[in-house]
Amino acid sequence: MRRLQLIVLPFILLLAACTTAPQQDKPSVEPVSATPPANPLIVSFNEPIDFAALKTEHIAPATEYAIATGDKMLAEILSVPDDERNFENTIRARDDLFAFTNRIMNPIGLMSEVHPDASLRAACDSALIKYSQWENALVLNEDLYKTVVVYKETDEAKTLTGLKKKFLADILKDYHRLGFDLPKEKRDSLKVIKDRIDRIGLEFDKNITDYTDTLVVTEADMEGLPEWYKKEKAAGNGLYKIDISRPSRMPFMRYSKSESARRALTEKYLNRAADKNLEVIPKLVQERQKLARVLGYRSYAEYLLEDRMPKSPEVVWSFEKELRDNLRRKAQAEHDELVAIKRELTGKDDDEINYWNMSY
Repeated sequence: MRRLQLIVLPFILLLAACTTAPQQDKPSVEPVSATPPANPLIVSFNEPIDFAALKTEHIAPATEYAIATGDKMLAEILSVPDDERNFENTIRARDDLFAFTNRIMNPIGLMSEVHPDASLRAACDSALIKYSQWENALVLNEDLYKTVVVYKETDEAKTLTGLKKKFLADILKDYHRLGFDLPKEKRDSLKVIKDRIDRIGLEFDKNITDYTDTLVVTEADMEGLPEWYKKEKAAGNGLYKIDISRPSRMPFMRYSKSESARRALTEKYLNRAADKNLEVIPKLVQERQKLARVLGYRSYAEYLLEDRMPKSPEVVWSFEKELRDNLRRKAQAEHDELVAIKRELTGKDDDEINYWNMSY
């Protein structure tokens, strides 16, 4: 899933990729209220965030500030008379709106994944649910869409060149992909589906982030590991506890001579949160398929790939087959080399190279 990146729609990702560089450090309107005091999440363009100072109580005010200011920026765009629309007050102002809110919310999305404090991660998760609902409504806002349609018909829009021309074209294409050619009732159903996808995706990621597991091993399983590591993992009575975090897992996978222990730790790591996410995944797949069908696509893959380089699932499968065929000889040579190393290290005369063998 990934959402290392806040739970953003593909539309917003494409928007960010195509935007021109900001010309100012602040939003084009004054904030709707005073900036929350001493909040490390609220910074100017290119100003670093002091993550070390971040506390749970900073999350909700920063989110409220992002949404409230976003609402005022939206009102500014909508208030422009149709005959006064230009690139700056419509297209760039629209981009400023997304850039401003994402400047606050993207770091919150990051912290929901990586911060060591569970209470802060939970606050971030709640903020992301609230923001994603607001953002989905913004993306599907018909009045905002109409401002772009009106601008598209202006003399200035028809003479755009370069990045500005492409940016406008991409925005219009994204609106098409968001279902703006459909009746309003179908667009309303899309918002409901998108909100569900966001909630389910967040649940999946939270299950992974919160999951912990530990492998208990014996002295024999620790053979090959450095003494500092053994001392750190000692649990008494000749036993050791190896958790699945990367700093704990990787030395064990590289140095432990016990293949059975390396396999057991690998299985714990690769199956993290399986007890919950095996129920979550089908729900996410179903909602994505509903989204694709409402928009007129055969599958979510077809929808997702339409504006990416492959363009279609068929091209992806063809590329994968071609890649597999072209790499087969080289892959076999590398496999044979690994088998020889395995025989030398373990004395085992077999040609299996499993995931838990690779680091070792």
